[in-house]
Amino acid sequence: MNDEVADVMATASLLLAVVTALVGLWFGDVSRAIDEKEPKLPAERTTLCRKLAPTFWSKALPLAVGSTLIAGIFLRRLISVAMSSSRLQGQDWHYDDIKAAFAATEVLLVLLAITTIWLSVRLGRKCLRLR
Repeated sequence: MNDEVADVMATASLLLAVVTALVGLWFGDVSRAIDEKEPKLPAERTTLCRKLAPTFWSKALPLAVGSTLIAGIFLRRLISVAMSSSRLQGQDWHYDDIKAAFAATEVLLVLLAITTIWLSVRLGRKCLRLR
């Protein structure tokens, strides 16, 4: 079972690295879009909406969807690892660093998914307000 968990952990770590790299590349663009001052004039609002919409559709939303899907793929296994660890709290319990590392990786994936969803929602709401 440890070999299987090690393979899954390696896959989860690789996917975490890919999503983290994309967040690092696109975070500045998404943050700047969120921080854009909202103009009062309707024509300026429309122009700003047209400027921000591509950032939402090509960066913020794909990051949120991708990170959520990746976190969701491994969530069931995290629950399984957590349940098996909690059942073995008596004499039979022993520390398994591979399972602990997998759990930490999955927790980071979930936190990254929450963060990217939050950014996407903020930018999406801004685009809707500008319409």
